Amino acid sequence: MSSFKASSEFPDGYGDIRLLSTDGTVFSVHRVILQQSSTLFQTIFQIGSSEGAQVSSKDEKPLNINANEETLDLLMRCVYPNRENPEFNDLQTLFSVLRAAKRYEMDAIVQELGKTMLRQRVINEEILPPFYTQSPIPTLAIAHAFDCNLVARCALRECLTGDLSAHFAQAKDFDLPVELFNHILRLRKERAEWFKTRVDMHETGWPSNECDACEKIRSYWKTEIVTHLEHYLDIDYFKATVHDQWSCLCAKEHRNIFDPHPEAKTWLEEWDALSKKLPEL
Repeated sequence: MSSFKASSEFPDGYGDIRLLSTDGTVFSVHRVILQQSSTLFQTIFQIGSSEGAQVSSKDEKPLNINANEETLDLLMRCVYPNRENPEFNDLQTLFSVLRAAKRYEMDAIVQELGKTMLRQRVINEEILPPFYTQSPIPTLAIAHAFDCNLVARCALRECLTGDLSAHFAQAKDFDLPVELFNHILRLRKERAEWFKTRVDMHETGWPSNECDACEKIRSYWKTEIVTHLEHYLDIDYFKATVHDQWSCLCAKEHRNIFDPHPEAKTWLEEWDALSKKLPEL
């Protein structure tokens, strides 16, 4: 045992069974806690597997666990009901703990860990936003992988607004299934079409003075508006277009004044209801 070190949180003698991390740290934990939280450990102990033999003595070999010290420490702190649940600084660490919990059939722990992605976090006395709003696509990938349906739907909703390129840039370290990728694109396309339809309706009320320069600048503005809305699904930009009065000068210095559309308030209410609804996976 000289090559192993003892866990500071779960030192020798703390429990009646010992677990060994992949990087050589021994955790002394309670058999009954493992049985209550893991159907795999429950089965191992019930059938008297050689892997689940009594290991309370320091002279006996601990049970090897496929997780490093940090992951196993965080997992055991989640398992013990009298321990405060850890805060996670990043999704990669949370993913590692979720993977270990899934591997050892700790279904309740998996679901509880999943819910942490919906909550604000306090790190170094700073309140941070939930993972699902801060990193929606990585959160979606993780939640989908571990069957955390509510978390996945919340993250998916966040993917349906804002800069699409920025969203996908966050996902480079996580595997997003192709079907989810396509689903995001399909839902964003539907919402972009919602914006475009109303911009088209708004355009029909724009003034016409038979000036080629005015027509050209109006065409340019419409293209810019629709392109921006397709990429960002930006409700504030849409509001500024259809709800607020704005104007522009053509090359011949004709001033075009665009009044708010009479249905603008209704459209904004429609969008508010649409954006609050959790999309289906």
